[in-house]
Amino acid sequence: MGIRKATTGRRGKRLSEAAREGEQALESRQRERRPRRKQGAFSSWQRRYRHGHPDAEQASEMLPPRVYEAEKNPDLPRHDGLGLPVPRGISVKHERLMEVLRFLGRIYVADTETVYRMLYSRRYSVMTTYRDLETLAAQRLVWVTNAPSMVKRGANNNNSSTSSARLVFGLSTAGKKLLSEFHVEPDERSLELLVARDVRAKPPKPDHLDHDLQVTWWCASMVEGLRLLPWCTTVYCQTEFRSAKKQRVDAVVVARFDFDAPRRETQMIPWFDGTPLQPNEVELRWALELDNSTESVNVLIDKFCTYRDLHYSGGYHRIFNGDLMLVLIVQNARRASYLAAEFKRAWPGGWGLVSTPDEFGANSTPYGALWGKYVDMGTGSEVPLIAELTRDSGRRVTSYTPLMTYPLWLAYLERLKQGRSPASLYELAEEGR
Repeated sequence: MGIRKATTGRRGKRLSEAAREGEQALESRQRERRPRRKQGAFSSWQRRYRHGHPDAEQASEMLPPRVYEAEKNPDLPRHDGLGLPVPRGISVKHERLMEVLRFLGRIYVADTETVYRMLYSRRYSVMTTYRDLETLAAQRLVWVTNAPSMVKRGANNNNSSTSSARLVFGLSTAGKKLLSEFHVEPDERSLELLVARDVRAKPPKPDHLDHDLQVTWWCASMVEGLRLLPWCTTVYCQTEFRSAKKQRVDAVVVARFDFDAPRRETQMIPWFDGTPLQPNEVELRWALELDNSTESVNVLIDKFCTYRDLHYSGGYHRIFNGDLMLVLIVQNARRASYLAAEFKRAWPGGWGLVSTPDEFGANSTPYGALWGKYVDMGTGSEVPLIAELTRDSGRRVTSYTPLMTYPLWLAYLERLKQGRSPASLYELAEEGR
């Protein structure tokens, strides 16, 4: 019968299984002895930098990549007649850093992911964003602190930082001075209103940062939505806007539209440069007030009355040459309904919209806050943000006239996918009929 193999039979099977387990344990011990590669902060960012809806990601990717001024001189030769290379006089990195400072001064505070999505995503990696912010922080051109959700409480209720914490950045006073010295901002008024802090100052409180970061989200989402819209010619955005001695608005966003012709450089944010309003342009203005239930209802009612009084006294017309649409973002629908009723009592016939930051409000579509759901606090009807209001002789709102609707935006995207970008909004609207 021959000699039986040791691996056959029940006993041999057990021995074989024990041998396999021994080999696996040995391999496991060997892996533990191997030096592990330290996972840096950038790796954790890289794993989660694409959070957008697939449709919105596709719309963003249809824009051309960002082109900087250092790359726009086609007449600059690569080499001179003697064969020597001709370097460019300005650096792309320098332009990137200046752009980050301008953005942070407008929105006050932002994390790495927000900066990446707004300024880097169509051309550079998260690593470039991370390194640029590190460069600015090392030169004290931005201030840095931990995001509220990542702050650890110590035994004495003190904030203790951690190396794995998510960081947020803001423009420092030194960074604002640099922008002034380099004359990066073409509009002096815009430069003056940029929000900056001293890097030596005490960091903002976590409760305040929670509020400020949601203001940043709404502003950044609005600016990005307007940048994707080719008929938006100019965007102005500024947080902590003081329009009067007794009023400091959380944020003001102003946009101009030319619905007859799209702008040329759709990949860039068309920041306001001081150019007067043109006859063929329409200008809309929004004032954001964000409620996170830390202020009493009486304080909010006083804010509603301030908006009413400044409209009636012509204060907003002197500053903005037109009306300001109040946009109230509230954390839940119940409080939103209550504050809408208080607004209606404080300002009968007034104009103001209310929404929530969830999927039933400002995030009801894949394309950000610009195309979200907003409700008129006086009538309870849904109103698009890109709309003009009509008033009667008593300065009461009678109706809203939409200038650009969400279905038209979807129709524009569909034509863009087909390679047929419409020349005007009116052409797009006629085709949809």
